[in-house]
Amino acid sequence: MSSPAVSSAISYARDNQQRFLKELKDLLSIPSVSTAEEHKDDVRKAAEVVTADLKRINLAGQHLLSLVNSVLDLSKIEAGRMEVEAEPIELERVLAEIVSTCQPLAAGSGNQLVLETGGDLGVMIGDATKLRQVLLNLLSNAAKFTKNGRIALTVTRASDAAGAWVNFAVSDTGIGISPVTLAKLFTDFTQADPSIGTKYGGTGLGLALSQRLCWLMGGEITATSEPGRGSCFTLRLPAAATTPGDEAAVEPQRSL
Repeated sequence: MSSPAVSSAISYARDNQQRFLKELKDLLSIPSVSTAEEHKDDVRKAAEVVTADLKRINLAGQHLLSLVNSVLDLSKIEAGRMEVEAEPIELERVLAEIVSTCQPLAAGSGNQLVLETGGDLGVMIGDATKLRQVLLNLLSNAAKFTKNGRIALTVTRASDAAGAWVNFAVSDTGIGISPVTLAKLFTDFTQADPSIGTKYGGTGLGLALSQRLCWLMGGEITATSEPGRGSCFTLRLPAAATTPGDEAAVEPQRSL
């Protein structure tokens, strides 16, 4: 049997041991949590900086790639080395794909993008790749210069003494363009206003290249606009295109 004094000493030692361990635990845990929280904030801030830098690098890379591709395409056209295909184009399918591609860009600026057609568009004969390239450029421009508005791609068929045509009109409710500057839009490396390039970006080659591609396909682009109310770019292409060397147009035919 241990004496009361020994028991008391043992109990006192145990109490002190438990108190010491508790204080040691508190001393170790509090700095650890604080340090972890500080590191978490630092990591988050560093990640935000790196992400912003990567976005800027990516945008710069896309801008440079677009510039290089546009210059190469223009060089091919000037040298007469740009080939134009004459193939059946299922308009409704191709147009749906183009609008689907541009939807995220339009939605990113709070815009509504709609496709409007005048009945069954059927099939036209032309260069599907170049048609996509031109329409994507026009729709991208509309999304760039329109905020919380409406963008419409309206496609109709028409005919006159020169033959059958397909009209593609890209209209928006964006910032618009003054009549004085409309004449500059299809000039190489030219933008309607120098401040536009600073605020919205762009190479000043997109519309010039698009116009040349349309000429190659036997058509053209025209533009109308009103500052503060929006713009409309109309692409007019023959429904039955010809390739260089062809003597007659290829007759459109429906795909089975």
